[in-house]
Amino acid sequence: MTATALDPPATALPTLPEVLRLRSRTQPDDVAYVFLHNGETPAQTLTYRQLDDAARARAAALDPAGLRG
Repeated sequence: MTATALDPPATALPTLPEVLRLRSRTQPDDVAYVFLHNGETPAQTLTYRQLDDAARARAAALDPAGLRG
């Protein structure tokens, strides 16, 4: 794929962890995910803060094994 003048520079695109961290700071108590029981009934929710905390905990557990990035 060839870049055009309309394409943003690659450095301008945030990563998923960066977006999640921003949402965790600006919308910490907003619902990020709703888990559905049997695909229909809301069973559990995760806020942006909870999702960010869980992702960071998993990343910290993987880091000592050299699984970074």
